Amino acid sequence: DIFDLFFHDRMTEEKKIKVVCNFLPPDPEELVPILQSRYPSLDILFPPNDTFLLSKDDLKPLLADAHAFVGVFVLYKFDDELISAAPHVKIVANHGAGYDNVDVEAATKKGIWVSNTPDVVNHATAEITFLLILSAARRGYEAEQLLRSGKWNKKCLNDFMIGSSLHGKILGVIGLGGIGKEVAKRAITFGMKIIYYNRSPAKDDHTIPAQYRQFDELLAESDFITVHCPLTKETKHLLDKPQFDKMKDGVYIINTSRGGTINTHALVDAIKRGKVRGAGLDVFEKEPLGEEWKELRDMDNVTLLPHLGTCVKEAR
Repeated sequence: DIFDLFFHDRMTEEKKIKVVCNFLPPDPEELVPILQSRYPSLDILFPPNDTFLLSKDDLKPLLADAHAFVGVFVLYKFDDELISAAPHVKIVANHGAGYDNVDVEAATKKGIWVSNTPDVVNHATAEITFLLILSAARRGYEAEQLLRSGKWNKKCLNDFMIGSSLHGKILGVIGLGGIGKEVAKRAITFGMKIIYYNRSPAKDDHTIPAQYRQFDELLAESDFITVHCPLTKETKHLLDKPQFDKMKDGVYIINTSRGGTINTHALVDAIKRGKVRGAGLDVFEKEPLGEEWKELRDMDNVTLLPHLGTCVKEAR
């Protein structure tokens, strides 16, 4: 048990364990009594009810006497600045599948453990991935914009909003881990064929009829490509112009992993020249999405979501 491991000397009500969260989970008034019934010494601090996410400046003073930190890293990373503001913190837990948003090296030097929560977000992230796949294939964002603008009329006939069926298409999964497998399972129910790329072939899983491909083979064969790998030095801009050039014309690109795995400039260029027919993105190289990406925001054949992958009550 993580509390026994790190705070065995504070497992009484007299010695409180202060845990700071920078985000407001659903129904915190229900969550806190459950936690405190198991850990009487737990003193957990959430943002005010009108604040979903604490700013970095608001967070720093709260870390001064904290023993543990649980975070959602959307606006900032847990970097050396925050580590220096947390002299008593023994563990930093990222509420998500990745850990690239924590300066692990700096934390290790301070004796701080870093953890993440990969499995609990698998279903939620797979669901949002499929929302993006369907929206890209069936032009969901374009159709909604047309409807809301009042342009849907009787002139919209045979060639109206023609999209792509998923049935019989090849889905290329980059990273067949927990999330990638859940996406593959859902794709199979739509009649898609699954190929995947990992650094090494995954262990046989008879519930997922997926075939391993070398990276360039996956790029060349896939009708849809969905990215589910962590952001590391090796995966930074894993999809760049040379990779887009190797893909089929009219491929669809989906990303719910980390924005930095795709070179956004190269993606925009590939969309403009028709190499990429549509895209669905829940993550971006810089979040929130700023004015520097206005061209991407203005593209009708791109569905954009504000990093909603884990935003369900069951995961949070």
